[in-house]
Amino acid sequence: MRNQALHARRAPRGFTLLEMVIVLGIIAMILGGSIFM
Repeated sequence: MRNQALHARRAPRGFTLLEMVIVLGIIAMILGGSIFM
């Protein structure tokens, strides 16, 4: 039971961090493209 709770808590944090990095990367790409354009 305890192990399942820990895994359940870790999963959302990892996904949120990955999403943050992906979103920041996309924003950087858009900003870089607009600057070069």
